[in-house]
Formats: sequence, structure tokens, C-alpha cells
Amino acid sequence: MTDKKVEKDSFGERLREAFKRSSLTQVDVATNVLGVNPRAINNYINNEREPSLENIVKLSSALNVSVEWLITGKEHAPTRDEMLIKCYNFISGLQDLELVYDALKAISEGEDAALYFRNHRSKEKL
Repeated sequence: MTDKKVEKDSFGERLREAFKRSSLTQVDVATNVLGVNPRAINNYINNEREPSLENIVKLSSALNVSVEWLITGKEHAPTRDEMLIKCYNFISGLQDLELVYDALKAISEGEDAALYFRNHRSKEKL
């Protein structure tokens, strides 16, 4: 039973969970984000290999999770400055002014900013 808990708390299990929450596929992330063979992602998920710190940062960014959570399983509440930076980065990447307006309106009405970004970031890339 202890082994199962350790396995559930592993980097690979958290990476698997991040993929489940994301609209990205392992193949997309492997080839377009990390520039590695898709089998590498499978090796990370199965705890057969560990990604470099550089690739952990890229994975966390692509899958919209924190590096801290991906490595340790612990999450810290984002600071005000971190949220402002995320908002700025998201909005500055939008090409359509109507989408900028919609993003600001949704956030001002209390919508969870992280959820809004996660749901709309993948649509922007299309």
C-alpha cells in the first residue's frame, strides 16, 4: 500500500494528471515544445526517466501548471504580481481586441483567471 501512495505522488503521476487537464497531447508537447521523441514523455510519466530542469520548466508552461507542483506536488497560491504577469502575458498575446475585452470583462466579473486562460489559450493557438 505504501508503494502505491509513493507512486501516486510521483512526478510521472503529476505529469499524467497535467496532461488530463490539458487539451494538449503527449505527442504535441514532445515534438512542438520539448523537441524530443514522444516516447520520452511516456518515460517521464512511467518514472523511467527524469526530464531536465529546462524541460520541466517547458512542460509546466505548456501544461499550465507550476514547476513547484510538477516537481513536489505542492502548490503555492500565486502572488498578486504573478497573477498580473500572467494576465499581461495572456492579453499581450491576443491579436483580437474583442478577445482582450472579453478576457478583462470575465476576470472583472469574478471568473477564475487561471481557468479563463486555460480555456482560451488553446483556442488562441488555433
